[in-house]
Amino acid sequence: MMPQAVAPLQAEVLQPAGLYASAAGEAALRQLYNSTAAALPLPHKERLVHTASFGRAHVLICGPPAAPPLMLWHGATTPAPFMLAAPSLAPLVQRFRIHAPDIPCHAGSRSDPAVLDPATHGHGRWCLQVVRALGLLPGSTSSGGDGTDSQGGDSWDACQQQLPAVEPPFHAGVSIGADMLLDLAVVAPGAIRAAALLVPARLQRGGGPAALPTGLLLRCVLCSLLPCAWTERLMLSCIFDEPAAGDPLVEQVKLGIRYLRQYPPRPGVPTDEQLRLLKAPVFLAAAELDVWGPGQASIDRARALWPPAQLETLLLRGARHVPSQQRMRQVIERIAAFFEA
Repeated sequence: MMPQAVAPLQAEVLQPAGLYASAAGEAALRQLYNSTAAALPLPHKERLVHTASFGRAHVLICGPPAAPPLMLWHGATTPAPFMLAAPSLAPLVQRFRIHAPDIPCHAGSRSDPAVLDPATHGHGRWCLQVVRALGLLPGSTSSGGDGTDSQGGDSWDACQQQLPAVEPPFHAGVSIGADMLLDLAVVAPGAIRAAALLVPARLQRGGGPAALPTGLLLRCVLCSLLPCAWTERLMLSCIFDEPAAGDPLVEQVKLGIRYLRQYPPRPGVPTDEQLRLLKAPVFLAAAELDVWGPGQASIDRARALWPPAQLETLLLRGARHVPSQQRMRQVIERIAAFFEA
């Protein structure tokens, strides 16, 4: 049984007021985006695809052209180049055709600004429209560099009625990207061939609407009020296992703390009934010491939602929200094997 299609809303393409603290801060974030993209150690291309109701989405694409497609949904304030720059991603880049969109309004994102409203499943609807605009779903037509999505809209049922049929893509989401993937599962579960969820927040029961958990928010405020090496280390240490200076991901998070006045809203917490509509295989990697909540709680909820034949879980013991590169490489290897099984 498929959920009812969510009708597309109009006029959703707009910039939230006061996203950046200053024009100089926005410029610094965009400069780091540009330099990280230019330094990517792998062949890639950029595309701008047109969605039906959220404007254009900027997508980085890499990996063998004939390989199975994989949508990669990035973490908070760390658009596509920062995901692709991670050495741990190599097992996926070698075996899949990766499409990594920039989520709107995330710290230098090149996608058109858009308000993704959790109350209307805006995150999942945006994901669905991007995947369709890339031509990766049954009956969808790629919009090309400056074209338009000829199918448009949010309707998964309408998408299914088109021919010829193709298998939907694999999906992997990190942090808020995993939460967006869960929202896509609510909007269009049939658009997911298999899902890999890395350190999601929205599998935690009782999660509120706050963009940041209280402990992290307090550290960020302290870092803003008393900017120094000590407060910076205090903030980074609750997120990263290895907050190495010079790592583009770490530098991007630091700039985001310094120059973002607000964070875009996260997706809402899906209900058990909504998530049970997802029948595709699910891989869940959860960090034991995650600032968003204990990883074991996410695993416990997942095991209550999906049967063992559908679900594979991995608890990263002693790990924080962003595990070490060595741990991440092991996780990515597991995900690649999971998708190929």
